[in-house]
Amino acid sequence: ACILSELLERAERRGDHEQADQIKRVSPVSWKHVNYYGQYDFLKAAAVIDLSAIVDWLEAFNRGGKAAN
Repeated sequence: ACILSELLERAERRGDHEQADQIKRVSPVSWKHVNYYGQYDFLKAAAVIDLSAIVDWLEAFNRGGKAAN
């Protein structure tokens, strides 16, 4: 949801109404990435996720460019 919000905000700032409308129709609810049989450890402190970098990568990918990993 945070990534979609950032993508929407950037599209609106650029005045890209078509992309903004597409983003508004995407649901942030998806269970495809959840492994019901996995083992999860929520006690360890994870590294901070850089959402801005993820959105930058998604925008570059959407433009057909090669994004850095």
